[in-house]
Amino acid sequence: MLKAEEVAFILRHAGAQVLARDEGLAVLGRSAAALETQVQKFIGLPGEWSPEPQGDNMLAFSQLAASSAALPEVTLATSDLAQIVYTLNVETRVVDDDMRDVAPGEIGEIVHRSPQLLSGYFNDPERTAAVFAGGWFHGGDLAVMDDEGYISVVDRKKDMIKTGGESVTSREVEETIYAMPQVSEVAVVGLAHPPWVEAVVAVVVPKQGQDLRADEVMALCQRRLATFKVPKAVLFMPSLPKNPSGKLLKRELRLQFQEHFKA
Repeated sequence: MLKAEEVAFILRHAGAQVLARDEGLAVLGRSAAALETQVQKFIGLPGEWSPEPQGDNMLAFSQLAASSAALPEVTLATSDLAQIVYTLNVETRVVDDDMRDVAPGEIGEIVHRSPQLLSGYFNDPERTAAVFAGGWFHGGDLAVMDDEGYISVVDRKKDMIKTGGESVTSREVEETIYAMPQVSEVAVVGLAHPPWVEAVVAVVVPKQGQDLRADEVMALCQRRLATFKVPKAVLFMPSLPKNPSGKLLKRELRLQFQEHFKA
């Protein structure tokens, strides 16, 4: 059975919802973003409450269908819950900015086409034109597709950081920092930086009672990441901004710290 602090650990992460029964955890639901590796591994560890945790991974847009892509039932301890395949009468591609299919292993944007797709946003022709660029629906997720057609979500397009002519996915840096046992939550954003256009910045929430220094976070990233992906600043907060459903609001972090490199 999950302990109270273990359930709290899961619930701290964006969009997680738990339906529990007397004998333990019954269902964990997550929406709005890919499940962090540390949470995936945590709930995937066999224990008294579940000898072999199972799960389904689905990518859905309310504008498109109940689900636009899915990964069949998997064992959480050994599978990537950012990985999906397309399904349910929906065409799915991973494309570059010119709507060309990217090669396997290259990052592109996931786009969809389906007969049940919405025709447009009410009284908003500009937004409609933007999301239907090239005749396909753009949901804003970046991913890579492997040789077998499996799609692994790597980031939101709006969260991709352009720094010094290189592209950095915030999720990769976040997963690296999540490996530190002192970290409760982390969000990586790009902040305006004159020489670099954008600078990679990590905003970290330490676990209660844990001491954590910025140089320790930087040292870990320097060991595990390419130099251009290492945060140029590590900032600490008691909590991260989220909306009522628990989704992380990175735009508020970008706004709050927009003057950080101008001081």
